[in-house]
Amino acid sequence: MSIITNATMYIITKNTKAIIANSSGHYRSKIFHSEGESNSIHSPRQIISYNCMKNHSSMEGRETAARHVLRTNSKLPISVNPSLGIYLFPTTSPRNPQCVWLSYYHIDFFKQVDELTYIHFQDGTNLHISISERTLDQQYKKTSQLIAAFHRENIFGYSL
Repeated sequence: MSIITNATMYIITKNTKAIIANSSGHYRSKIFHSEGESNSIHSPRQIISYNCMKNHSSMEGRETAARHVLRTNSKLPISVNPSLGIYLFPTTSPRNPQCVWLSYYHIDFFKQVDELTYIHFQDGTNLHISISERTLDQQYKKTSQLIAAFHRENIFGYSL
């Protein structure tokens, strides 16, 4: 497990699977990626916001675009880097300390197991989170709607 220090901000890549808020101790986030796990002193929102700016937009701009496409204000997915297919969605309100940000394309399947939902990633790893399968399915579908809308222009020559 690597540690991300004050001087470095985690760069979200195609290998990033999940970012989990960590409210205890020095670290504010745990990041799951193809190479393992990392801890960061930055919150998930700070990490995502930084990465949106690195990709020439603000997180607020990405939220506004998602709000326009999805016609909703809650639990908006973020197109961190649409050209690379990096879309993250929150499992709850991003203000909730239990919020987990999941990378859309890394998810293979998910299923409810008692009070938790088991998420199986494409690389064979898994994560158990406190969310209903129904809620996760709604967030997953909301993200797919955003992806379809963003790529409609490239595929069909028009956008929303």
